[in-house]
Amino acid sequence: MTIVSTANANTQSAAAQAAMAVTNGQSPPTTTDSALGSLSGNFNSFLKLLMTQLQNQDPTSPLDANQFTSQLVQFAGVEQQINMNSSLTHLIEITQANSTLQSAAIVGKQASVTSDQIELLNGSAQLAFNVGFPEDVRVLVTNTVGTAVVDSVLSAQGGTNVWTWNGLDQSGRTVPDGIYKVSVAPAAGGQNAIPIVITGVVTGVTADPAAPQLQLGSISVPLSALQSVHS
Repeated sequence: MTIVSTANANTQSAAAQAAMAVTNGQSPPTTTDSALGSLSGNFNSFLKLLMTQLQNQDPTSPLDANQFTSQLVQFAGVEQQINMNSSLTHLIEITQANSTLQSAAIVGKQASVTSDQIELLNGSAQLAFNVGFPEDVRVLVTNTVGTAVVDSVLSAQGGTNVWTWNGLDQSGRTVPDGIYKVSVAPAAGGQNAIPIVITGVVTGVTADPAAPQLQLGSISVPLSALQSVHS
């Protein structure tokens, strides 16, 4: 009878450890990578341990049913959370798909978006920014390796300002067409960068796990960057 009691104690301990591993968010060894598959494997192992323990329990010292009930409730709660997360993920995927389809309606139309990039095309590029009062601002344009191409201070007026780049660098040399990084900030410094708005024709919409991406030529921006659409 002593041997049976020892086996019962080991079995009960193993069952409790398996239950607590899942409850505490740990990952016991499993053959599947999915959380739900891992939970199912642990739950099946737990049930086998439970049945073995019930079959070999000491009649004079029966097992505590409340403990097993509590563990079953814990497993059920974790399983419901995983199923809920799976449902939410599916709902997000559907919402993103709908957003992509709706965004496709603006393909071919002119749109204004916030961006930290501009595309120099045929030696010309343009951006707009807004300041609350007249002040000097610094416009910095850099190439793909971070080298400054344009570093200029402008006198901005209160409200919307438009800056047009003629494709020349600081030395007056023509730079190749392409995508350039750009920033606008108060020349005095000590403040956050001023948001930049660029305008172009929407050439496509790309589905993205995080958010649909709008394509304006070679520039890609999230749908949330869209400011306005022009007919």
